[in-house]
Amino acid sequence: MATKEEILDAIGEMSVLELSELLKDFEDRGEGSADPAKRRSTLRFLNELYLVGIVPSIDPIVELLKSLVAEDEKTREFLGAADEREIIFVRGATEGINLVASSWGGTELSPGDEIVLTVMEHHSNIVPWQLIAERTGAVIKVVPIDNAGELIMDEFEKLLGPRTKMVAVTHVSNALGTVVDVATINRIAHNHGAVTLIDGCQAVPHMAVDVQALDADFYVFSGHKLYGPSGIGVLYGKSDLLNAMPPYQGGGEMINTVGFEGSTWAELPYKFEAGTPHIAGTIALGAAIDYVTGIGVERIAAHEGEL
Repeated sequence: MATKEEILDAIGEMSVLELSELLKDFEDRGEGSADPAKRRSTLRFLNELYLVGIVPSIDPIVELLKSLVAEDEKTREFLGAADEREIIFVRGATEGINLVASSWGGTELSPGDEIVLTVMEHHSNIVPWQLIAERTGAVIKVVPIDNAGELIMDEFEKLLGPRTKMVAVTHVSNALGTVVDVATINRIAHNHGAVTLIDGCQAVPHMAVDVQALDADFYVFSGHKLYGPSGIGVLYGKSDLLNAMPPYQGGGEMINTVGFEGSTWAELPYKFEAGTPHIAGTIALGAAIDYVTGIGVERIAAHEGEL
C-alpha cells in the first residue's frame, strides 16, 4: 500500500476534475465498455485514501468524495426518487429489507397484523419478515402462483384485509424470471391501507425503474446485481416513512448529538447510515450505474427481448 505521504502528494497534484474522473472508475463509457483492471485499481486507490483519512478524521474525505461524485443524486435519478435523502446506502438488498422489517416493523406491527409475501420470494425477503413476526406476533400470508409462474392476483386480493400492514414482493423473480406487475400490487395494497416493499435486485439491471411511477413505499437492490461490487446496495424509502422510523443501528455518521443522558439523530439519509460508510463500494456502484445508463436500459431490455 502507498504511504500516507505518497497518497497526499498524489492528491495534491490532481485537479478536482482529474480526481473526479478517477473516482468515476470507468473509461470509454460512451462506448459502453467497462475496464475491470481500472475498476480494481480505483477500488485499491479509494481504500488507501480511506486509510489515510481515518486519522485523525475520515469526515472531510467522505464529504470530498460525496461532493465530487454525488452518488446520492445519481442513484436518486436512476430510481426516479423524489429526493436524494430517500436514498439509503446499505450493504445490499438483504440489509435493506432487514432494516425495514426491524425499524418499520418493530414500531408498526402488533399481534395479529398481517405481512403478505409471495411464494416466489428470495429467502432474503422471507426470513427478515419471519423474524419480525416472531417478535411482534404478526402473521405471514403467502400469495400462490399458477402453472405459468404468474401470481394469482385474485388470491392476492383475497388475502388482503383490515389487518394487512405490509406487502413485500419481488419485482422480478430470481428463480422463475416472472416480471411482477408491482404497480398494480402497490395500488391494491395501498387501497387496503398497507405499506409495500419491492425487491428490485433482478429488475434494475434489465428494465427502467421509476419508484414514483410504481408508487413503491420501499424499494431495494444490491450493487453486485448491477455489475457493481458486492457489499453495497440501496434502500429507497418514501421520506415520510423513513422520517417516522427509528434508527436501525447506532453510532458514527447517524448521530447529531451524543450525551450520556440521551442522543439525537442526523437527518436523512444519514440516520440510517451508521458507522463509516463503504466509500469505495458506493463510488463503484455509481460507476456501475453510469455503465448501465451509458448503454441504455431500454437497449438492454430490447436485446433481451430478441434473445
